[in-house]
Amino acid sequence: MLEARDIELISSISGMSGECQSITEFVDAVLVPMTDLFKSNSSLFYTNSNQTPGLSLQDCFANNLDTLYCDIYQSNYHQQDPCYALLGQSSHESKCVSVSTDQAIDREHHYINSAYYEDFLQPQNIHQSLIFTIADRKNYYGLFGLHRPLHKDAYEQSDHLKAKLLASHFSTSLKALQASMARNDEQLALTAMMVRSSMLGFITVNTQGIITAKSADLTNKIQGLVAIPDHQLWPMLLDSFTPEIRQFCINALKGHTLQVTDSIEVPSCAEKQLPALFISVPETGKLTVFFLNEGARNNISQGKLKHFNLTRRQQDVIHLISEGLTNTQIANKMGVSPKTLESHLTAIYRKTACHNKTGLLSALRP
Repeated sequence: MLEARDIELISSISGMSGECQSITEFVDAVLVPMTDLFKSNSSLFYTNSNQTPGLSLQDCFANNLDTLYCDIYQSNYHQQDPCYALLGQSSHESKCVSVSTDQAIDREHHYINSAYYEDFLQPQNIHQSLIFTIADRKNYYGLFGLHRPLHKDAYEQSDHLKAKLLASHFSTSLKALQASMARNDEQLALTAMMVRSSMLGFITVNTQGIITAKSADLTNKIQGLVAIPDHQLWPMLLDSFTPEIRQFCINALKGHTLQVTDSIEVPSCAEKQLPALFISVPETGKLTVFFLNEGARNNISQGKLKHFNLTRRQQDVIHLISEGLTNTQIANKMGVSPKTLESHLTAIYRKTACHNKTGLLSALRP
């Protein structure tokens, strides 16, 4: 049976966890009040290095514990921890599993005379532990550990109930936090690529046709996008495409795997006042549209061409790519077959360690 104070603390901690913008903020917000809630002397949180089911410890955050001990536990002692062993056996049974010392040991006499207890727990004044996972149906986000000294009572069923209630809220908070951090990482990576490649900007579109990432000030840089709100931007672009390019985008967003390429080029559209575009499919159900700066596209570093030991023919291919020509146009202009051009591209990508034309042009900028 939980006390009114416990319920208030659980509600407060859960609310704080949902307001955090980083893992560090999350830990700072919840560890200290959790230590109080569970009447413990110390607590910690390990992030999980493997998002699929299966416990794998990564970064550790601790309250009232020397982080050196966390590193030692992770590298030497977690396999000797009876709670961790039982947790691993039970983790497939539920989204949240909690285990305490009294559940994990057969005989207390054997436990307190073990090397794990004498060499690791006792120096930290730890006698009882409660650990529980934070997970949902798809991902394991990490685990919490709480500790009591010898003179305190063992963790009770009410403590396991507290853990399950908190774990339910924490899994929702951490799922949203990871999604937010992934979007921020994607935005930073695309912005860096845009700057290096002298692009005008980019947008990323999801399966619902919703823009999930967009470079700053994009609509003010491109005449054809001025005053167009985000929810109308992608439909407008689709309408400007040829049927072939439109079908490529539709298939990519539906996750169809029949595409022969993961990218496509779109010539500039004078009628819509749009620059040339490069559309890439970084993963199933998502595509990124790069708005190309035509004035900077043929700006290739001769020094980098030499650095990558590119042949004269390969350099010709690169210069034609920088002019915005399609593969068919390049093959026709060079008087070679599409298969021969493909061989040139394969060799270029191998030498430059690039995977597509956008990355290639980025790598060869002065």
